[in-house]
Amino acid sequence: MSVATKKIFFYSCVAVLITLFLSLTFFELSKVKPNGSEITENKTTAPVGLQKIFFESTALNTLELNSKKQLVQWKKNNSEMTEAQFYGAYLGIAKNRIIFSGQNGYANAGTRSKFKVNSTVSVGDFQQFLDDIMVFSLIKSGKIKLNNRLDSYLPELKSSETISVRSFLLNGSNLVINKKNISKFGNTTSKSFVLKYLRVGDTTKQQVSADELLKLALITSITHKNYEDSFNDLIVKDWGLSDTRIIKPEVNQANDVIGYKYLKKKNILIQKNKYVAKSPVLGNSNVRMSLADLVLITDKVFKDSDYMNKYNSLFLRMVQRMKKVTYSSKGFQYSSNIDGQYLTVREEHKVQRVILVVENFPNKDMSANDLARRFTHILDIK
Repeated sequence: MSVATKKIFFYSCVAVLITLFLSLTFFELSKVKPNGSEITENKTTAPVGLQKIFFESTALNTLELNSKKQLVQWKKNNSEMTEAQFYGAYLGIAKNRIIFSGQNGYANAGTRSKFKVNSTVSVGDFQQFLDDIMVFSLIKSGKIKLNNRLDSYLPELKSSETISVRSFLLNGSNLVINKKNISKFGNTTSKSFVLKYLRVGDTTKQQVSADELLKLALITSITHKNYEDSFNDLIVKDWGLSDTRIIKPEVNQANDVIGYKYLKKKNILIQKNKYVAKSPVLGNSNVRMSLADLVLITDKVFKDSDYMNKYNSLFLRMVQRMKKVTYSSKGFQYSSNIDGQYLTVREEHKVQRVILVVENFPNKDMSANDLARRFTHILDIK
């Protein structure tokens, strides 16, 4: 090899090394923000389907009915809603799309806030449905064994008989608690509960079933977190909800729906007299959810094959034990009235449909239940 060739080879190698060095330096710098902190990978999943639709728009003004007969009935129903002075909101979805949505009146008359998909309502006993989801999630993950005794997870539990987790979930316990002791039993931020306040007995005006409190205790004993943190992990995060939270006394948010008492002047219904909300009782009425989140989780749960088919339909049998629930092979319906807010959620498996109606005024001519039935009838028109 000549001297000239050796020089060319040498300078070529140097050029390659410089190029590699500059490339590596640029790659390392590209991982650093201007302030010097490292950029971490963004693991947030973009909203899809209904979540994406709700994320992009919060307005309640959708109508996607194609049948002329449906539209005729829709106009008739709208006219009757106007005559009845309906104050509230409604939302209907089928197969991952919004079929209709609308609202009238104010979610909060004081701030003149209208109903939106992210308006939050007190969901009452729907909390039991969410607790059942949490328990079932822990069963699915193998953290709770159905054939184990309940007291194997709750050693402080005292009962006249030993029951399995399966028996408890399907049939309940024979334990009650005096209403005045519920606050002593614990709260949503308690990491453990005082089980000594539970005892064998019958329900009376003063003594209520302890079954829902036992579910909370079971959940926290497995997660080793308080109920609020467990709820945020197993419900809010796992199901992709955005406006669902545990209620805290005296803590309100701008999108909270306010309930109103009946008031009529000169034949006009007026949203003026606020309903004074009661302090939430542990195990019941501890949750506020947006209209979107109510629809999303109801739709998702009944589409999930685990919740619908596995474990001998355990979850569905748990749901059937819920208060204020009607359940059949056709679907699920929950209705409640709490803090001046009237809520109906209707789900139908076969057509993958969810209808939600909420009122925050005690309309005597058109209830949330009645309106949900009307919407179902309209969608069934061919």
